[in-house]
Amino acid sequence: MVKIKHAEKTFQQRQQETIKIMIKYPDRRCIYIEKADSCDNLQDINRHKYLVPINLSIAQFIYVVRSRIQLSKEKALFLYSKNNSLLSGNTSMLELYDKYKDPDGFFYITYKSENCFG
Repeated sequence: MVKIKHAEKTFQQRQQETIKIMIKYPDRRCIYIEKADSCDNLQDINRHKYLVPINLSIAQFIYVVRSRIQLSKEKALFLYSKNNSLLSGNTSMLELYDKYKDPDGFFYITYKSENCFG
């Protein structure tokens, strides 16, 4: 199991935050992303919380993450849910959110990279 470092707020604070956001933006979901502890070859992402449209695919979200961490095209980026399930590229955020969301209302994702083209 991947350990998520979101302890800057209590569970109740995170839960209240997501409830407020989802009332204001019913067509979006709260995502929290961070680098996996086992991944030393990537820089940390500069922003961990994202409010994403429900119809956004994981492949589209990977593009956002790649640009945020300035990842070279020789490296592959893999996204995992909090229970270490690899997230498939053409799956929608709504589908994944409904399957993997945390009780506090966030969908926690970790990212890793592998050299695959040289």
